[in-house]
Amino acid sequence: MGTRRTQAPRQHVVSGHWPHAELDGDHAAAIAQGISARLTGLLAENGSSLNAISKTAAVNRQTIVNIIDGLAWPTIAVLADLERALGTSFALDPTLWSGQDTMDTGLSGRADTTRQSPERVTIQRRKRDVR
Repeated sequence: MGTRRTQAPRQHVVSGHWPHAELDGDHAAAIAQGISARLTGLLAENGSSLNAISKTAAVNRQTIVNIIDGLAWPTIAVLADLERALGTSFALDPTLWSGQDTMDTGLSGRADTTRQSPERVTIQRRKRDVR
């Protein structure tokens, strides 16, 4: 956990090239990787330049480049500003980290990092709600 403060997201790459690389299993790096890929795709889809998005979002251009390149951890405030500027919500899209462990904090407050299907998680949540 302490490495998140000292290592950039792309330092978790085991093989390949950011943002389509295999990572070392760090969940936060996987989310940052998904955000990087999605942000790159949205810029291409919209035909938007970094300068234009930077101005619209009021986010420093270099900050956006660092997020895309996996050199910086994106903050919630920056992601919110980018989403507003792009007119779409993408940062919390669970498909960004599909294939990663399911995070189910349930009522215990602890993460259940077992690989479970969404249907199984829903059934377990219903059972807890009935108790």
